[in-house]
Amino acid sequence: MPRINTRTRIAIVTSLLTVAYIILQQTDFRLLLDFEFSFDPVKPLVLALLVYLGTYWALFFKISGERFITVLMFPAIGVFAVSLFAELAILTVFSELGQLSLLIVSAVFFWFFTYVMLLTVNILNAAYMQDIPLGQAARAAQFVLTLIISYFFFFLFFSNDIFLLFRLAGIHIVGALVVYIALWSIDFYFYQRLTVSLAIGVLLIFAAAVLSVWPVAAPYLAWY
Repeated sequence: MPRINTRTRIAIVTSLLTVAYIILQQTDFRLLLDFEFSFDPVKPLVLALLVYLGTYWALFFKISGERFITVLMFPAIGVFAVSLFAELAILTVFSELGQLSLLIVSAVFFWFFTYVMLLTVNILNAAYMQDIPLGQAARAAQFVLTLIISYFFFFLFFSNDIFLLFRLAGIHIVGALVVYIALWSIDFYFYQRLTVSLAIGVLLIFAAAVLSVWPVAAPYLAWY
């Protein structure tokens, strides 16, 4: 039996994940589990877990140590953010379209975004094990993806009526995590990455606390 290469595995994982995304859109777990949220938190968690395991398989299980966080967590938090953002924002922006059109638009966006993330972490993982020419391009792509993912999360934090302390805690955790993952691809020592990421997380708390009292719409607050 011929061996499936990494790019084919990534395409398979992305396609299966998109199918799961479409299927999950037909279910509202808030009704099943009696949640009183403005969004369904279960679907993003399920998709994040699936992409975490799928990425592990797509990379031929060549993951160890810190890369269980830096490599596998990156697409997981990205899928979590984009799926939740699609539910709360994209479907609202295109609300004039029919239900089927909404699902197709969000599914295409979900597939493309997930595929790019998996390609990026694949190159970063390979660059970690040996120096390759595409390593620099992957780091640049990761930087752009980190900005997009951060915007999705911050938009969600500011657009929902979340208790201020929970909002600030969430911003700190997400901010510190994405910064730590981004710094991993650069030659920094562990304590340097940890110190910088935690410091930026604290700065984000202060910035978010100030912005929370501004009478500005969530999409603009998230840009800051």
